[in-house]
Amino acid sequence: MSKVNYIELYDHIFRTLWDVTTGAAINARECYRGAKYYGVFLLSEIERYRIAEASGERSIERRGLVAPKSIMSAWAYNILEDCHYHRATPPMELIDAVYYLMGCSHRHPDKRKTDLADHYRELRRRRPNIGVREASRELGVEPSSISRLNKSPVSGVYNSDDGGYNEEFLRIRELTSFYDFVPIGWRIVINEK
Repeated sequence: MSKVNYIELYDHIFRTLWDVTTGAAINARECYRGAKYYGVFLLSEIERYRIAEASGERSIERRGLVAPKSIMSAWAYNILEDCHYHRATPPMELIDAVYYLMGCSHRHPDKRKTDLADHYRELRRRRPNIGVREASRELGVEPSSISRLNKSPVSGVYNSDDGGYNEEFLRIRELTSFYDFVPIGWRIVINEK
C-alpha cells in the first residue's frame, strides 16, 4: 500500500485555483476579483480546519482531513505577491485569511480575562489590603486566578502613578528607532507627551 502525499495533493488544488484567479489576471481589477475569490476559498478552508481541530481529531494535516497551514500560508503569500505585481489592493477576505494564518489574536482578545483584570484592579483600588482568597470569593474565581493577576506584569504604555510613559516603553521605543519612522508632522505632538 503506497503512502499518499497529501501536501502535494493540496498544493495541486491550490495551484489550480490560483491558475484561474490571480494567475490569469492581466490587470488590477481582475487580480482584485481573483484575490477576493481566493480569499473566500482560504477562509472556507480555515473554517474547515477549525472545525476539524474542535472535533478533537488527531493528526488532521497528516491524515489529509484538511489542507496544511503551510500550504495555505504559502498560497496566501503568492496571492499577496500577485496583488503587489498588479498594484491591486488586497481584499479584506484575503487579509482576514492572512491574519489567521499568521496566528494573530490581538484583535480578538479574551474579553473575560480583561474584565476580570479590570474588576480586580478596581477592587484593589478600593481595598488595597485585600487578601487573595477574599478577592477570589468576591470576584467569583479561583484563588490561583488572583495569584496569576498579582504576578502578571503591568500592562500598558502609561504609568498609573503620574500618567507619564512607562519606563520600559520609553526604553523599547528608543531601541526600535521609533522617531525615524514617525512622519515629521506628528513628531511635535508625540514629543509633547
